Amino acid sequence: MNRRRFQIVSLLALVAAVSGVAAHSQTQQPDYQNTQLTAEARAHDLVGRMTLDEKASQLEDWAPAIPRLGAVVPVVRTVFAVS
Repeated sequence: MNRRRFQIVSLLALVAAVSGVAAHSQTQQPDYQNTQLTAEARAHDLVGRMTLDEKASQLEDWAPAIPRLGAVVPVVRTVFAVS
């Protein structure tokens, strides 16, 4: 009886621990999405998460979105004004 109780308590503790870790990882947002930080800190975090190919792609006139990083890096078109 004691062994069965130990198994049940151990299983419940494991489930509670895993649930807590999963909940924490879902609610924690990356620094680049934290509006409480400065623009410089947010940009530093965002660029630090980008691969070299993603950084290079942002140098084009039509910079593609980076879905892996969410909607914060949308498609961008650079327009140069001619005077």
